[in-house]
Amino acid sequence: MAAQQDAPSVPYPDFSVFKAVAKNQLIHLLESVPEPKDLVLDDDLMRPLDRIVGASVLKQHGVSCIYKLESGHLLQGADNRLYLFRPTVENSGLIAEHIQADQRAHKERFYRLVMVPKRSGICEKILEMAGVYSRVVFDEFPLELLALDDNIISMEYPRFFREFFVDNNFQFLSNVARTLVTFESLFGKCQVVHTFGRCANIIFGIKQKHQEEQQIGDYNRIPSEVSTLIMIDRDVDYVSALLSPLTYEGLLDEHFGISSGTVDFEPAITGQAKSVKWILNDQDEIFRDIRDRHFAAVFARLSAKAKEIQAVYNQKNDLKTVSDMKTFVSKHLKGSSSQHRSLGLHIAACESIMQHKTVVDFERQLRSEHNLVQAVDPKICQQFIEESMMRCYPIVDVVRLLCLYSLTWGGIPSRMFTQWKDQFLQSYGYQHMLTWHNLKRAGLISELSASASVNLSKVGIRKSRFGAVAKNLQLLPSRSGDCDIRNPQDVDYVFNGAYVPLSCRLVEQVLLVDKLPGFAESARNFHYFQHTQEVTNKSENCHGNVMVFFLGGCSYSEVACLRMLSRKLGVNLIIASTAFVSGSKFLTSIVDDL
Repeated sequence: MAAQQDAPSVPYPDFSVFKAVAKNQLIHLLESVPEPKDLVLDDDLMRPLDRIVGASVLKQHGVSCIYKLESGHLLQGADNRLYLFRPTVENSGLIAEHIQADQRAHKERFYRLVMVPKRSGICEKILEMAGVYSRVVFDEFPLELLALDDNIISMEYPRFFREFFVDNNFQFLSNVARTLVTFESLFGKCQVVHTFGRCANIIFGIKQKHQEEQQIGDYNRIPSEVSTLIMIDRDVDYVSALLSPLTYEGLLDEHFGISSGTVDFEPAITGQAKSVKWILNDQDEIFRDIRDRHFAAVFARLSAKAKEIQAVYNQKNDLKTVSDMKTFVSKHLKGSSSQHRSLGLHIAACESIMQHKTVVDFERQLRSEHNLVQAVDPKICQQFIEESMMRCYPIVDVVRLLCLYSLTWGGIPSRMFTQWKDQFLQSYGYQHMLTWHNLKRAGLISELSASASVNLSKVGIRKSRFGAVAKNLQLLPSRSGDCDIRNPQDVDYVFNGAYVPLSCRLVEQVLLVDKLPGFAESARNFHYFQHTQEVTNKSENCHGNVMVFFLGGCSYSEVACLRMLSRKLGVNLIIASTAFVSGSKFLTSIVDDL
């Protein structure tokens, strides 16, 4: 990918401290339970825990066995048990079921229930109603941020979008605010904070209140390593999360699922009997080169890398002395071997993605998405949506199109809204009444009145907030030729030149002195505020580091855009989020069965 400008020479802050803190806290919890002991782990926490400690560390601190928290009896195991789980109603019920089964079997145990990230009164009430409250000890594990790469940090809490934007649950906001307090206690205060969206403004207010109540005066003693914080609600820019990804990393997440910066490559990919957990970060040279590339350009890069590695292996034929052999093995062979393994996995992954794209009607889906964003051929898009429902295409793909239509056109005309809702429920089952309700609550689908529907009958004409924002912030590129996806010059390459992610444009405008004329008007629609914090002690690297924090999830398409923007502006953009999501994960969290 063509570099726009030299990357900033300023180093990123050392985010490995988050892992060290979490590891120490977890070890303290483990040591609070007598040995021998078992660990019962919520499935949602397995990947984050892998990034903090390995199985060997758990064994060093007395863990005999690790069990997955699931339905059924768990009568076997040690007399001491530690549960590590998200405080949900479902998990509380499962734990109560385990303890009740032990009671019936006259099995005496010590139970320590550790909720992540904090204790929940609702969960404690459920256990009390189940009659097991007096038999357990409660605790909490405040897992805040994990460093997934040099410039990527995550709270690894994908439930946040559903809880706040759909269920209107404010409980986790204090956790995000506390995370920001911790961040500023480690890396100093951010001099300027930009907030886009209701959630961002609430969290900033809670953060300020926490710091005032704690009366911490040491913040200014800590050299500020990040000059600017930009907080963006997910509902400010739904479109960027919904559009099908076209970068390699985005398609990996869509197809295989990336969790805590790790992907599971199944035996069909590895060519072995077992699947392989592969960490995706810049330490993998092959992945670093292709992660942000458009998928159409990936095979060419992998082919070039294969030739480079083969050329290294061919050097062994020219070795004449023992010294030459030692040099070859120490400097070339080891690195080439690891690259060879990585190359094989990524080639196989690309082939699997290609096969999937040929099975589903991917090209028509993609064309419809881009046409909706650009207000081109709305009638054809309507026909494809209806055809997709009649043919019972994957529900997530259909919901994606329905949401994009509603968001880009300002709603669905009343008559069509009723017709599509009936057709959707007939195709996928009336148990998805709740899914439709969730989409409306999140603002992903809305109904237009009959009088407001007249513009949709005119091809290429729309009067909606999206259309106005797209015009003011130049989100729809108007170039004469096709987008150069192999050597891109602008961030719109992630969507074939059809659309510039709004979130990326907002970050760009905040950091630029000469802003677009329409920025101020558009920003008001997103509850934009700029806050200034007093900072008296700045590190020499402060102005080179900017953190963008997504509330409700960030897509890998946006990550690729922000990396390119980082090079163009000559600043380090640190990308933080409550979780990193694909469009499929994003919508799956809303799709509900009654």
